[in-house]
Amino acid sequence: MVRSYEDRLSKVEERLDKVEERLAELAEIVRSHEERLARLEEAVSQLTRAVGELAKAVAALDRRVLALGARRGVESEEAFRRAMRGVVKEILGVAKVERWSYFDAPFRLPPPRGARGPGTPAASREGPAAGSQRARRAEGPRPA
Repeated sequence: MVRSYEDRLSKVEERLDKVEERLAELAEIVRSHEERLARLEEAVSQLTRAVGELAKAVAALDRRVLALGARRGVESEEAFRRAMRGVVKEILGVAKVERWSYFDAPFRLPPPRGARGPGTPAASREGPAAGSQRARRAEGPRPA
């Protein structure tokens, strides 16, 4: 009986040795992960500082662009657009730069049912946007 207990004890000791070896391996893995984590935290810190500096630079550029536009006024608006088109295409690498113009149609209430008056037949024939189309024709073509 003592012999069986000694055999069981030796097996338990072997298992304990294996557990201790595995524990040592895991402790080494944890140490390497801690070192890696410290390096990553430093990298994140550097990137955070860089993003802050870039945000300040973009804000300064924005102020300068706005100041240029305000200083030069409407008379040189097209030259300013050409310069900005060059910046956007060549420096920022955007493939397409275009100008959009939007025109809002004036809001008009529909005439009451059965009402007849000036403008009613024209409004029903041309639709609600006809007034804004006539205004655009009267203004002439806009530069794009």
